[in-house]
Amino acid sequence: MFHSFSYRGHTIHIAIPDRSSVEEIKVQFHKPGGGFDLVPCKTLLGAKRRITRYVRKQARLDPPAGER
Repeated sequence: MFHSFSYRGHTIHIAIPDRSSVEEIKVQFHKPGGGFDLVPCKTLLGAKRRITRYVRKQARLDPPAGER
């Protein structure tokens, strides 16, 4: 079974290969140039936290156009 959903503009993928297997959770960070990074996480909450940190970091690095 495989699920994907968007969170804050990025994607979380959850894969469960078999009923007896452990789920695999990965975060897909979308880059402005069109590429992406796929990063494994242990929990869904950990994946959401990682995306939140990434979004906040990007906001600090890229100030709005009027503030440059």
